[in-house]
Amino acid sequence: MVDSTEQASLDLALIGNCQYSALIDRRGSVVWACFPRFDSPSVFGALLDPERGGHFTIEGVGEGWITEAADEPNTCIGKTIWRKPGEPDAFEVVDFAPRFQLYDRSFRPTILVRIVRPLGGRPRARIVCDPRFDYGRRDPLMRRGSNHISYEDPGTFEKLRLTTSASLTHVAQGIPFEVTREVHLALAWGEPFEDSFEELDRWLHRTDDYWRRWCRRTRVPVDYQDAVLRASMTLKLHTFEDTGAVIAATTTSIPEAHGTGRNWDYRYCWVRDAAFVIRSQLRMGHSEDASRFCEYLRNLVPPDGRGGFELQPVYGIDHRTELTETTLDHLAGYRGNQPVRVGNQAYTHRQNDVYGEVVLGLAPLFYDERLRESELEPIYEAFEHLVSAADRTFPTADASIWEYRGREEHHVFSKL
Repeated sequence: MVDSTEQASLDLALIGNCQYSALIDRRGSVVWACFPRFDSPSVFGALLDPERGGHFTIEGVGEGWITEAADEPNTCIGKTIWRKPGEPDAFEVVDFAPRFQLYDRSFRPTILVRIVRPLGGRPRARIVCDPRFDYGRRDPLMRRGSNHISYEDPGTFEKLRLTTSASLTHVAQGIPFEVTREVHLALAWGEPFEDSFEELDRWLHRTDDYWRRWCRRTRVPVDYQDAVLRASMTLKLHTFEDTGAVIAATTTSIPEAHGTGRNWDYRYCWVRDAAFVIRSQLRMGHSEDASRFCEYLRNLVPPDGRGGFELQPVYGIDHRTELTETTLDHLAGYRGNQPVRVGNQAYTHRQNDVYGEVVLGLAPLFYDERLRESELEPIYEAFEHLVSAADRTFPTADASIWEYRGREEHHVFSKL
């Protein structure tokens, strides 16, 4: 289980499907996940508080285990191998968020899939699923079915349901068991998983195929191909496909530097940063996210662009304009760094460079011969409104890219 005496680490695997994401440490424990989407309250938050945050752990039992953690090449599928040096005992845990094309649209359920496989010997493992709702404020109400355990939030009555081929007694009580066969676990928010466990194997195969096809379509340089492919997939995982938003980070309150208090919630869409991401993806051959982000942007800009419209630096992934910042004083924080924040005051700032950054970031779309004029026309109209706003705000002071709180000045960067 997550050891509260160990220091949290950012050496983490990222899995996701453009609906939600999860972070898994090198010992195979899910230490951060928000359901049903990026900016929802955490369900597993041990990254910010190992005691109160909640976790989903699959671990070897006994002494002498070492772990090897890695992503499957050219995919967003994680794998953790547990083995004992000099002994045959070994097993692996495969983690993924299903994502593939189904009926000509993206299949991306809010389901976390974990598969445990024996590799040799007679390994013993323990499974502990310990969700804590609303950033660790509420413990779940747990109920067992025939092949599942449900975890209900007593505050909202929302449910997580863990459907598994493992013994429910072993999982519910954290009892060690011998890994003699494949064990499937599907943790679902909302709509439960009610198919055969073989279907999870098919989802794994199709998810693997989706990401390998993504990588084959990615333009890469001669050097650093692995790094470029991993970067491209990571950027992809930070897009919220439902609206086209691009978040700055999966997490909240990871400090910029230890002990500084500069712990911010980055699970929102900074339009400048999003434009940088989209431009990078365009250079790597991926235009679909650019089209979706343009739709997101058009929904931020008033149809006539009038009324003194100004673009905020940051919005919610659902186009929210208010991201009221609060602190979660009940959480210890990443390695003791407090405060833990939810929301971001930057939404109140004026940052006059955002207009030019967005226009420059998306300008390559107008040179893309694959896009029809009818697709570009509404984008061009939005650009016109952005340019007008840039002209109108040019003489004014702002907080600039440094996001000074309570301070506005004239900045060369914003003017240029």
